[in-house]
Amino acid sequence: MPKYDCGKIDNIGGVPSGTTVKEGDPDRCQVFVALGDWNPRKYGGSANCPVQVNTTKPETLFNPSSEAVIAYGAFTSDKTIAEWTRVEIPLDYVSTSRVPTHIIVSCAASMLGDYFTGSSSSVLWVDDVRLEY
Repeated sequence: MPKYDCGKIDNIGGVPSGTTVKEGDPDRCQVFVALGDWNPRKYGGSANCPVQVNTTKPETLFNPSSEAVIAYGAFTSDKTIAEWTRVEIPLDYVSTSRVPTHIIVSCAASMLGDYFTGSSSSVLWVDDVRLEY
């Protein structure tokens, strides 16, 4: 269940290719879930945490289209959510024959925070998270 204070974008460090953002645009929060079979040698992590993100190297940022992603789902909002709101994030599977080894759950007040882009006043609260399967 998220609540979100959506600020106006006041920091633009970079954006992914194909994305247009300008100062004053509403920020966007994002909560995503990914199941995968990431190889730590390829993704820079360890056996327990196979994905390492280095924000100074855009090629290490999470990519939902990565070959290691088995299922992915996301919730985003560019509006303030004043009250606790129930949100369900269905997962879209690219394979049902592969067995996931890890799960990534990411909650960000600024969806483009990996690129140092967003609002310094955005705040995201997340509570009562459940995995239902």
